[in-house]
Amino acid sequence: MRAGLKICKEYPEIVKIWLGSRLAYMVMQPQDIAKLINRPNLLNKDPSFYSLMAELLGDGILTCEESKWKVHRKLLARSFSQKILDSFVSIFNEQATDFVDVLRKNATHKDFPLYMAAIRCHLENACAFFSASTMGVQLNLQTTSNDIAETLYEAIQLFGKKIFTLRYHSEFIWKHSNDKKKIEASASKINELFRRVVNKKLQDYEEKRKNGNKTYDFDDGSIIQRKVVLDLLLEDSGFSEEELREEINTIVMAATETSAVTTTSILLCMGLFPEIQDKVYDEVMRVVGPDKNIEYNDVPKLEYTERVVKESLRLFPVLAMVGRHVVEDVVIGNYVAPAGTCLVFPILHMHRSEEHWKDPLKFDPDRFLPENMADRHPLTYFPFSFGVRNCIGWKYAMMSQTVLLAHVIRKLRIFTEYKSIEEVETELHAFTRIKGGPKVFVKAR
Repeated sequence: MRAGLKICKEYPEIVKIWLGSRLAYMVMQPQDIAKLINRPNLLNKDPSFYSLMAELLGDGILTCEESKWKVHRKLLARSFSQKILDSFVSIFNEQATDFVDVLRKNATHKDFPLYMAAIRCHLENACAFFSASTMGVQLNLQTTSNDIAETLYEAIQLFGKKIFTLRYHSEFIWKHSNDKKKIEASASKINELFRRVVNKKLQDYEEKRKNGNKTYDFDDGSIIQRKVVLDLLLEDSGFSEEELREEINTIVMAATETSAVTTTSILLCMGLFPEIQDKVYDEVMRVVGPDKNIEYNDVPKLEYTERVVKESLRLFPVLAMVGRHVVEDVVIGNYVAPAGTCLVFPILHMHRSEEHWKDPLKFDPDRFLPENMADRHPLTYFPFSFGVRNCIGWKYAMMSQTVLLAHVIRKLRIFTEYKSIEEVETELHAFTRIKGGPKVFVKAR
């Protein structure tokens, strides 16, 4: 990762690089990225990264081509309305409480596998939100022994290995490798879980439709019952059963991995900066108190806590870069990116660039005060990508992380063996991770 950041500094506008066997044009200036990222002929994601994800999970919204993506994005968008998100704060509370209990039981253990604990927590959240794990398929990952989280972790590891192992860019070598067999076995387990969830939901939906039952309602802002993503998708006959499974697979896996990486980074930052941690604690105690569950109308009041999440994502974005497939020649200033290549927009570089951020390695949540954001180009900070193909679940991500951090901070003190941001190295797997782990440990307050 440091080599990549060095290249970005040496070539501050555009540079040609090879990503394995793939020629890419890395675009460094926010004004150039703004001209390119929403262009109709650049909406397809680069197949060298996303084709394996499609192989693993199916052709869902994260991986599909533009024509299918437009239809599915429109149908999925209403699932992420603020009212739907508000109705799931109680789920975020439940899983955050279990997560705190897991951390408390492992207090002072410096080798505690924080990332795996975060995966279990966020997989529970994602299953409840997107497909209702309570519909006959209980996971209870944080309180019981269950290997689906380990299966997901292994699949993600293999996913990254395929991308960054040069010999695996040969489809012949990949097709006959042991890692290909392993990833197929992982995909089979994951697909089977969500096939059961979708089938059960289809049966329940058909029974409710016959009985004329509603899934949820709102009364004066009070949430009566929830409607999950599958409920909303089932109301539209445009989705086949296979498409439903593919969308749930894709979104749940992406939400779980990215959320786990983000939680790990946030807690690392809290350990590095105890004075920031104390400010979060003070705000949580003022807004929510020591024991009360967080209500959906509490979340917007946790302003400083949200800024801490944003600053953590600036320094440790889940995606180091995003890519677009070039289907026809594209002119970028004095350069021409030929068809068949890809464009790369380096998120990590933009987030840490001295050109756009004063003292970029300083952890300062107040960078995200409105007055400090007013004159900043929006493409100097885009942890959820940007434009029409941005992350559809960015509000879900921000809300779930804010609720989780509030629960952790009010019960535990966070520490890390690292002494500064400069010490922390990141590395690419499927997504960005902290090399050597976060080295986080906790103590009860």
